[in-house]
Amino acid sequence: MLDAAGDAILVFDFHTALALEVNRAACALFGYSPEEFKTMTGRTLGGPAATDVVERTSAALVATGSAFEPRHPMQRKDGSRFIASVRVSTYVIDGVRHYLSVIRDETAQVEAEQALRAANASVERAHEQLLHSNRLAALGQLAAGIAHEINNPLQFLMGSLESLEELVDGHPEAPALLSAMRDGTSRIRTVVRALLPFARVETFEMERLDLQDVVLEAQRMVAHELRDRAVVETRSDGPALVLGDRLRLMQVVTNLLTNAAHAIVDGPVAVHRIVVSTRNEPGLVALTVEDTGVGIGEADRARLFEPFYTTKARELGTGLGLTLCAEIVRRHGGTIDLAPREGGGTLACVQFPALDARSSIPPSQPTTEWPPRPT
Repeated sequence: MLDAAGDAILVFDFHTALALEVNRAACALFGYSPEEFKTMTGRTLGGPAATDVVERTSAALVATGSAFEPRHPMQRKDGSRFIASVRVSTYVIDGVRHYLSVIRDETAQVEAEQALRAANASVERAHEQLLHSNRLAALGQLAAGIAHEINNPLQFLMGSLESLEELVDGHPEAPALLSAMRDGTSRIRTVVRALLPFARVETFEMERLDLQDVVLEAQRMVAHELRDRAVVETRSDGPALVLGDRLRLMQVVTNLLTNAAHAIVDGPVAVHRIVVSTRNEPGLVALTVEDTGVGIGEADRARLFEPFYTTKARELGTGLGLTLCAEIVRRHGGTIDLAPREGGGTLACVQFPALDARSSIPPSQPTTEWPPRPT
C-alpha cells in the first residue's frame, strides 16, 4: 500500500528521528536507497536552509501530535532543492512511538504560481502604461482648450496692466498691487506655455546622433542656470550613439540639468557638483545627471512623473517638465528614473537602446505622431 502511493511516505522513530521505513516514491523523490534512508533524519532531508522550518515542525509535533508545512524546502541526494508540502503525525505501535511524514513535491505548483504572478504584474504594468497614455492624450485635448480660452484674455490683461500702471502713477499702494498682478499673470502665462507641447500634435524626426553632443549643446543652453549654483562636470566613455530626435532629447537633458540646478539652494558654487555622464553598456546608452542638492523623498519619487506634481517653489516649476521627459524617453524606447543619490542629492538615470541594438531600423525613420491621439 505504501509503495502504491504517489506521495513520498517515511516512517521515523520518534526519539532517535531515524528513518525506519520508506516507500518507492520517497526513493524516487530524494534519490536515496532504502538503506541510505535508515541512516538519516528529517533534519538531514531538509538541509541547512530548512533549520527554522524543522524546528517549527518538531515543536508542533511534540505539542499536538501533528504538523503541516505547505512550503517546506527539501534537498535531494544530488544537492538539488525542491519545495514540498509536508504532513507529519505521530502514532504508537507496541508501546513505541513513531511519526509518519507524507511529502508531496510542490515545485511545479510553486513555479506555476510565480509565473502567474509575473504575468499578472506584466499585465498590470501594461494597463498602467495604457492609462498613462490615455491621460496624456486627454491632457493634450485639455491643454488645447486652455490655450485657446486663456491666451486671448491673458494678453488683454497684460496690456491693460501697462496702461493701468500709467494711470495710477504716484499712488502709494499701486506699485505693490501692480507687481502682484504682474506676477500672477506671468505665472498663468508660464503654465499655459508649459501645456502647449501637450496640445500640439507633433512628429519625431529620428536621426543617428551622438548623445554626448546633445548633452554639450544642452549645457550651453542652460549655462545661466548652472554657473551660479554648482561646478558642472561632463564625463563620457566615448561616442554614445542613439537613434533619436535631437530637439526632443535636448528638451530632456535641459530639463534634468535645470532640475539639478534648482535642487541646489545653499552653499558656494565650489561646494556643489552637477555631474553629467554618458556611457555605453551592452545594448544600451546610459545618460546620468547627478547633483548634490536637497534630494528627493520616497513619497515624492513615486509621483515625480505625474502631471502638475512638483517639489519646486511656485516660481520655478509647473510640474509638467518630467511628465514631458518621461513621454519623450518612452517614445525613444528608453527608460527614465530618479533616485536619492548616495551621499545626498539626486541621481537621474536615462537609458536608450544603443544604435547597434536598433540596427534593423532604417536611417530615415518614419515620423511618428506625438502626443498619442486618444483611442
